[in-house]
Amino acid sequence: MTPREHPPIRPLRLTRRGLLAGAAGTAGLALLGACGRATPGNGSLGAGVATYLRPFFATGLREPPVLRTGLEQRLPWGVADPDGVPLRSGPATVTFRVVGPSGAEFAPIAVERHDGSVPFPYYPLRFTPTETGTHEIVTEIDGLELTSAFAVGAPSDVRLVQVGDPAIPLDTATFDDPRGIDPACTRDPACPFHAVTLRSALASGRPTVFLVSTPAFCQTNVCGPVLEQLITAAAARPDLVVVHSEVYADVGRTKDPLRSAIAPPVEAYGLTFEPSLVVTDARGIVVERLDFTWDERELAAALAAV
Repeated sequence: MTPREHPPIRPLRLTRRGLLAGAAGTAGLALLGACGRATPGNGSLGAGVATYLRPFFATGLREPPVLRTGLEQRLPWGVADPDGVPLRSGPATVTFRVVGPSGAEFAPIAVERHDGSVPFPYYPLRFTPTETGTHEIVTEIDGLELTSAFAVGAPSDVRLVQVGDPAIPLDTATFDDPRGIDPACTRDPACPFHAVTLRSALASGRPTVFLVSTPAFCQTNVCGPVLEQLITAAAARPDLVVVHSEVYADVGRTKDPLRSAIAPPVEAYGLTFEPSLVVTDARGIVVERLDFTWDERELAAALAAV
């Protein structure tokens, strides 16, 4: 089976700035991967027919890979109607089959639906790739077979900090010293996570949570909800040091992400997307990361790792 690419909703820009502006959630993420069309049938979900398996992440087929071999990777998937619009409901559990470039097939993986405060329900598949190259993924919903594809790179191809790596200490923007970031936080009112720099947090001897998101300029309304989730969760975890970084350095002046400079943490952490969250232990070692979209349940599990 060969996945058929769905027509893009808007032109794709493969610059880092363009990816950040358009890849931060469901509508932008829809552009980033090939989406396999379902075989004919009459199954339906919610208000539409489940026609496409929709990647809510950068698949690496038309941009640098974000997935690598040798470590467990997280792939949030959704389902979409014939127009490519993600559906707002779905089965409680979806079972995925993944086929590697050599034809080797992983054991079926059942994934529960997640549908908290984020705009669309999704299924966060986790597995450990063993081969580089293009993988096929297959599932069946309401009797329809849906397929899609994604690419996996070698460890040297992916700059993202991985579980087991030390987090990168940075002098992030604080309210006392925004370090040229305007504004330090685009939430209104500003979030409470700009009291200390990431460098200070990692040196504190306490578990640290680092979130990169821009709630005011995220085009698909994911960055705001995940920040709100973190504000609520952190209130019950005074042992954590939480740091938030904006994506754009001067969007307060330009009012336009596509004309704004990228904030240093985005470059340092190798991000071509947002939002992204890294959780470290008291030694500053990454124990969990969440990217692209997540709900309260996944966040709680990530924080429970420390």
